[in-house]
Amino acid sequence: RMCDEDFDFIIPTTYGFSKMALDMADYIGCKRHGDGVSSTESYHTFFIGAGSSGGNAVMSKAYSKTFQTRYLAGLTAAFELKRQRVALVEQFGDAYVQENPPCVGFITANHGNLRGINAFILGCREVDPQCLVRIAFIGTYYHPETERDAAAFMYNVGKCNVVMQHTDSIEPQLYYRRVGAYSIGYNYDQRSFLGDSVLTSEKLFWAPMFANCVRQLQSEQRDPVRRANLTTLSEDMRYGLDKGGLGLAPYFSPVIPQYGQAYIIERMNELSMLQDDAAYHQVYCGENLVKAWQMETEDGTMNTPPLKMCGSNPEWKRIEDHSQFPWVPTHFWNQAGQQLGENDTITDTDCFTPTAALGSPYTRSTFTPDTVYMDFILQGGELFEPQETPFGSILGSRTVEDAACTGPAGKLGDRFYVLPSQFDQCDGTQWGYSRGVCNATTMKSPVVYSWLSDNITGEQ
Repeated sequence: RMCDEDFDFIIPTTYGFSKMALDMADYIGCKRHGDGVSSTESYHTFFIGAGSSGGNAVMSKAYSKTFQTRYLAGLTAAFELKRQRVALVEQFGDAYVQENPPCVGFITANHGNLRGINAFILGCREVDPQCLVRIAFIGTYYHPETERDAAAFMYNVGKCNVVMQHTDSIEPQLYYRRVGAYSIGYNYDQRSFLGDSVLTSEKLFWAPMFANCVRQLQSEQRDPVRRANLTTLSEDMRYGLDKGGLGLAPYFSPVIPQYGQAYIIERMNELSMLQDDAAYHQVYCGENLVKAWQMETEDGTMNTPPLKMCGSNPEWKRIEDHSQFPWVPTHFWNQAGQQLGENDTITDTDCFTPTAALGSPYTRSTFTPDTVYMDFILQGGELFEPQETPFGSILGSRTVEDAACTGPAGKLGDRFYVLPSQFDQCDGTQWGYSRGVCNATTMKSPVVYSWLSDNITGEQ
């Protein structure tokens, strides 16, 4: 309807509209304008996909460089972890803390957020070299029930007293406030209505990107011929701190010490002075740039693309032999901003620059090891081992034919969290449910409920 009524500019969000907006490229109403322009001239109604992962002839993409605020959030979390560690040592001693280290739980949809996860780890370990970040993939960016239960898993099983999320509901923040723990907000200032349990929040600012598109559209509209030849307003807008595309909430929780707040703000100001991709050269650097986990590849080395497993997700392996997955010198830049040569030695002052699209190892028609992307998790980041608990389960590796590749929240895979399937009653009995194979015709799967035990003993 908007295309038919000659709207010039439409902003679809990712959820519910992204795929439909892409499909509109073939709709004549989005291609022709009926007001003073002949039918032979193309006059698009333009789409700007907010957070969209794809673009085409009518839809551009817009998103913030979230790795920058993710790094700052890591700095913030580290000051709270250090405070917790000191308190635990005073109360229980060093041996206890070695076995039960304070940690941050990081809840996210899938491996598409590795750039931000690793930036968070680097920021956290910059302030606290012992920082531990436990990661759980949940298969979706918005599913309140799964987000809440994943937060409960992080707190009760992961033993993490701080939670970070790259998902969109407020449920993880609410759960952590209820249990007296801390969180870091995402997308908007959650501390403004949840209080001091929120240490800080990452904020995305869409207006600068949209305003740029409107200005471009206005300038082109004065010339119908130029306007007709304009394909997209911008192929892929990625705004960072330098262009006002994102930032932190204006106030920290008072549990972050004043000197810590000053340090975080100083680092934020430094990043905001760096143009375009220069911020990569400030974040992915230093002695903490050590791989801990790697996507399994087709031949077990970095010369072939990652395996595409259950739910189009990778299979993860802990790196025991770093010679199998070494750093590539040409993926690094030195302090002068010069790319290293293939025979150069990487030092702690050189910086990794992951400028390629995160999905590139899966989507490229030909795999080229020279393309810089992230297929690893850095030291300090930990994936959960496959397990079942009353707070939910962590899946192991699954093939693409596995019937359980999709859950209620989205596509699943190796090291993904899924909702609990067993529940205890107050009278000591227990029940559970199982989900059958999805029927391709009805798009439904049978769910079977059953009593598992009439007498539950021991700790649950």
